[in-house]
Amino acid sequence: MDKISAILSRIQGERVYIDTNIFVYFLDQNERYFDIAIPFFQLFDEGVSLAHTGADLFSKLRL
Repeated sequence: MDKISAILSRIQGERVYIDTNIFVYFLDQNERYFDIAIPFFQLFDEGVSLAHTGADLFSKLRL
């Protein structure tokens, strides 16, 4: 997870665009990517970074 830690450090205090795939991995608890997605959502939840996504996210996720 050293690469993930480096990315998390680099995006602190930044506005970050989040594509649909990270939501899919997180919501589906994808076996391969779920544990990688969690720290990103924690960073956004804590307000350390500001996440943005496209307006079509919900239609892609069918929520």
